[in-house]
Formats: sequence, C-alpha cells, structure tokens
Amino acid sequence: LILALPVAQIRALLAPGSLEELLPKETLDKDFEKGRVAAAFAFPSSLSLPFCLAFVKDSPISLLLNDTSRTSPDSKGPEVWVVQTTTEWAADCKKAETSEDEMCRALLTEFMRIVGKAASEAATVEQMKAIHWPYGDGDYQLPKGFASDPLRSLWLCGDWCYNGRVEGAFL
Repeated sequence: LILALPVAQIRALLAPGSLEELLPKETLDKDFEKGRVAAAFAFPSSLSLPFCLAFVKDSPISLLLNDTSRTSPDSKGPEVWVVQTTTEWAADCKKAETSEDEMCRALLTEFMRIVGKAASEAATVEQMKAIHWPYGDGDYQLPKGFASDPLRSLWLCGDWCYNGRVEGAFL
C-alpha cells in the first residue's frame, strides 16, 4: 500500500502507533498544518517577465511561478501565474474568514507591485482562483524522501517527505 497523503490523513487511516513506528520522533514533533494560500491568475497575453520562478521576501507573497512555462513555448493560450503566500498571511486570512475574492484581489495587487506592472494591467486578468492549502508548509523532511515498512507492505510518500512545500511536490 502506497499512501501519498498529508500526515493528518495518514494518521487517521493507520492503526494507533503505526505512524510513530515509521517516522522519526523529531519529524512527528513538527507542525504539519501550517497553511498557505495559493492563487492563480490567467492573463490574456504574456507579461514579458524575465523569469519563470521567484522567491519573494518582505511580502505576503513568498513564491511566484509562471505555470505557463510548463506548456509548449508556442502556446497561444493565456499566461498563468501562480502565487503562494506566507504562512502568516494565510493564517490571518483564515482567522478573518477572508473571502476568495478578497484574497485574489489583494494577491493580484501585490503580484503586480512585485513584478513592476501598472495596477491597471491587473484589470486584464481573465480568471483568478485562490485556495487555502492547509498543509502548504513545513520545516521537515525525511532522509530518503519517503518512509516504508516492508514487513507490512506500507510506503508513505508526498511533498511533506521532502520539505512540505510546493517545491517538494515538484521533486
């Protein structure tokens, strides 16, 4: 059985104590539920930015990713940018019960500021979507990138095994 799920869901599926047998104590002592907000913005044409991925400091946004970069270079579709927030910003939104629309508008404004585009260009966004990702961050990783119990034919994997962030999912 291969389980590619967040730790909380794995814990609910396994018999009590099973997870503790598979994972190091220092890993289990970590906070597995540090959320982030992920938002996507579809622009009708290229923003002509000189990068496809950027880590951001001193902002509610911690990561920018041109999701269009994974499609064909001659694609005629929209240019899609994904942003990921800090855990603090996401926690504030969750606590304040911020609507999806409010999160999208705040993140779009901040995105345009970061990339140096005029606020008026934000009006060209064709679609936008934001979700709260409850397991969006973690300061943990497993040495092998997975956990296993061959005697029970059980393997655990997922982004949390690498570093608990979107980059871990990419790996």
